[in-house]
Amino acid sequence: MKAYDIVVVGASVAGTAFAMALRDEGLRILVVDPQVDFDESRMTWGHDIEPNGLLALDWLGLLDDIKRLGVRHERWIAEREGGGRLSEWRYDELRHTHAYAVCVRAHLLRRRLRERLSGVDVVIPGAFQGYRRVEGGVHVDIEVEGERRTASAKLLVGADGPRSRVRAQAGIGARVRRYSHSWVDTIMSRDDDTLTEGHIYFGRGSYLGVVPTRPGELVAFELTAGPHRVGGIERFREDYVRRAPILAGSVDSVESWDQVTVAPGFRMRAERWVADHVALLGDAALTVNPITSQGVSLALEDALTLAVVTGQAFRRGDFTARALRPYELWRRPQAERIQELGDLSLWGFTRRSRVLSALKERTLRHLAADRDFRTYVMASYCGLHWLTPKPLTILNAVRRPHPV
Repeated sequence: MKAYDIVVVGASVAGTAFAMALRDEGLRILVVDPQVDFDESRMTWGHDIEPNGLLALDWLGLLDDIKRLGVRHERWIAEREGGGRLSEWRYDELRHTHAYAVCVRAHLLRRRLRERLSGVDVVIPGAFQGYRRVEGGVHVDIEVEGERRTASAKLLVGADGPRSRVRAQAGIGARVRRYSHSWVDTIMSRDDDTLTEGHIYFGRGSYLGVVPTRPGELVAFELTAGPHRVGGIERFREDYVRRAPILAGSVDSVESWDQVTVAPGFRMRAERWVADHVALLGDAALTVNPITSQGVSLALEDALTLAVVTGQAFRRGDFTARALRPYELWRRPQAERIQELGDLSLWGFTRRSRVLSALKERTLRHLAADRDFRTYVMASYCGLHWLTPKPLTILNAVRRPHPV
């Protein structure tokens, strides 16, 4: 049995960022994940990393890497289906050191995080099989190429996603709810001169977004409550051009359904984020709707915050739930507010009611006319909680004055 200070289960965004944040602290860290690589053909989506996530990447020394792998954009332009601008949201209106966003393909982000993961032991593929509490820590069982191995640690970190086995082993319950709409992502070619910013097209009960992901490429994403393959790929292309004319020069690059990924939407909220000698990270603790664009950014912030609390725990020699609790107390309120904002956005953007559609357009016009309100909404979506002392609700979204 090999002794470690920390065992991290999950080598995606949160787990690798956490290990990177502590790699220079002289701690013995083991990272375990069953997934050997990330399949570009199956991960047909991009992560739009906003100011809070960019700041975390900068702290980790990864920002320049991610900017080279993705595309920087400065704003989102809201339009009616078929064209017609409603408003735009500019990141430079935020009081932030990183007032922009970078959209990067999911597989590229994860690969680069793993490539930069030095100074720690990595077992990939390796499958978490369970853990046992022992005096002063835990014994973690891992299966590697059919062989069971055991590692000891002071702290076990579950960064193994919304169906976290670490969370289940720790006896931490979770509330899970399926959303009414699924998320559809499609990779297309793009003219780099035509599409340089993010666009969202709003219709009656419909939501279609477009954003560049790398030179010559974009991702189109939409919410759908029904089957997306009705009528074949040609009808799919025609529908997208009708709704988002900016895609006219891009849709012909969609030749098969293999370029389209459909992800069922659901929300998960763990009852607790910590237990004795155990902490949960990222989607293992809480998931947010992709409509918020905050999943990766929140995971990065979780990782850095837990790294700070973990450092304190090692200095004190205390890994009880009480000692780890400051991590949850700091991170959970922001994450839950973003989760609730995602629920509100999904409800407001997908209702087919004429009244609600009119209210949606009214809200978007408010954004165009009222800079303070626009900044408040942007800060809410970007997780900048110090700029948003009151949560954004349906009432203050459709009426003035803004909730500042």
